[in-house]
Amino acid sequence: MKKMILGVGVVLMGLLLMVGLVSAEIPHLINFQGRLTDSSGVPVPDGTPIKFSIYNVPGPGGNPLWSEIHPSDSDSNGIFNVLLGSTTALNLPFDEAYWLEIEVDGEVLADRQQITSVGYAFSADRVKGSNIFSSSGNVGIGTTSPTEKLQVAGKVKAQGFITGDITFQKDNEKLWRMFEDEDGLYLESLKTGKVYRFLLQEVENK
Repeated sequence: MKKMILGVGVVLMGLLLMVGLVSAEIPHLINFQGRLTDSSGVPVPDGTPIKFSIYNVPGPGGNPLWSEIHPSDSDSNGIFNVLLGSTTALNLPFDEAYWLEIEVDGEVLADRQQITSVGYAFSADRVKGSNIFSSSGNVGIGTTSPTEKLQVAGKVKAQGFITGDITFQKDNEKLWRMFEDEDGLYLESLKTGKVYRFLLQEVENK
């Protein structure tokens, strides 16, 4: 018997994900709702295995990046609801396009469905409370191709800095390096290699 799934939705977990950003670990779950019937429109029996698989190609072909099986548990109209990722950890990075394939009792149903923005909220894992972090890569503000850990295309306003050596550059050419040791503050010319020491005068602490 040919089975069909109608009325797919992946909205609920999107709301939960956004709420979870502030204070909790984000759940790697996607809510999936559908209607499962045979070719005559009669709901299939409960317990029928439904296999969900995620690919990075629209199909056909490709290898599944993730999959899990849920037994159908529907109401009298065949409406069912499952949480994808509840039996097999859904640890995909969601940094590229993904498609969901549904297989019922060994039969693949229709075309793969592209997963849209809700799943991609997983990238908000990089936000915990008021902290934003990344374990790799560079951060750009005003630029889409940062070459340093933090690159700002524009002015920066700050109350203070905690820093090590400071390198000055113009037109992408590094010209000077400022550094210090316990004896003083120095400026090195990166073109000549000469080092200059600042003459410091003690003043009243303000």
